Amino acid sequence: MAHRRNFSASGWQNGKRAKAPKPPHYKWASSVVSDDVYDVYSALESHILDSGRFESERFPVASATPDSGAKKGAKKGVPRTRNPHNPENQSPPSPDPDDPEPRSTYDALVIDCEMVASKGSEQDVVSVAVIDFFTGSIVLRSIVRPTGPVTDWRRGITGFNKPMMMEAVKKGKTLPGWEKVREKIFDVTTSETIFIGHALANDLRVLRIATDRVVDSMMMLSRAVYGDEGKPLRNWGLKAACQELLDVAVQKTRGPHRPIEDAFGTRELVLHCVRNPEKLAAWGARTRAGIAAAAEKERMIQEKKIEKKKRKKAERENRTPEERAEFAAKKAKAMEEKRLARTEKEEAKFQLKILKRARKRERRAINKQRKEQELARKKERRELAKQKEAQKLPKQEEE
Repeated sequence: MAHRRNFSASGWQNGKRAKAPKPPHYKWASSVVSDDVYDVYSALESHILDSGRFESERFPVASATPDSGAKKGAKKGVPRTRNPHNPENQSPPSPDPDDPEPRSTYDALVIDCEMVASKGSEQDVVSVAVIDFFTGSIVLRSIVRPTGPVTDWRRGITGFNKPMMMEAVKKGKTLPGWEKVREKIFDVTTSETIFIGHALANDLRVLRIATDRVVDSMMMLSRAVYGDEGKPLRNWGLKAACQELLDVAVQKTRGPHRPIEDAFGTRELVLHCVRNPEKLAAWGARTRAGIAAAAEKERMIQEKKIEKKKRKKAERENRTPEERAEFAAKKAKAMEEKRLARTEKEEAKFQLKILKRARKRERRAINKQRKEQELARKKERRELAKQKEAQKLPKQEEE
């Protein structure tokens, strides 16, 4: 194994015994990886994405430097990717072997972010969850205040809007932007840390984290089905993947996504795949066969449609003049019947519209009459009250 660690059954962080992890938030979540930890770590490293996948999935790369072999004429500090709009990309710090008291770090973290749309067709993180892959303990879980103007809060997915975010900021429940999130992640990682996620390129792009040690559960499933050749024809969302491989329901409510649930779901999915490669291969074979069968069925349907069109065309060409005239007459009659039916339907709708308007006018007239009657009664009551008051005054003067 390339990176041998001093693993511990109670959890580990860079060769040091970690604190006792919190119990899983979900009944289906696995406990601490203990007995087979070396096998899991070795299998995990075998799923690290290659450079080809990095480019095709648009993972962020570290900013270019003058001596990094950048092409002549390229702008300094701009990553050489197909989407180089984030010049702030940074990599986790390298471990210092000479440090007498090395900081406590994790060797594998699961990350999930929820994002909002910001100005300039960009995305900004609004909530984040980071858990230790081997223990399931929560490393970071927080609401994050977007750094720029938000054009779409995506409340149905993120669960936030502007007033809710302002209230969270007022109560001190937020981190001030993606830079603070990245700083906290870099405090507990090194350049050897494996970053795990589902469609992880989106999370790393929004956090501007550049690393070549990435395990993407979505890519694991695509590779199991399609192999390493070419771009996959389909990607599996986390909800569908957990349902198909684990028979576990995540994101089962119609409410907003929870990053902590997605992080635990991703951890469970990756653990299942690295511990059971034969089950992953069998699922991939079944899925590939199902996709091939569906494609074959669709091909047959399209062929039947084409054959039907050809047959109709041949029938039209082989008709005698009398048959053609008869067919034209039938077609004209059918079109006339359709036109008449459409006209009758439109006339009925028009009459119904007129009837509704007449009823509306009648109701208005009735309401107007009622109001006038009510006003007249009120006026009459006022007049009677005035007369009674006028009759009382002479009596009071006599007394």
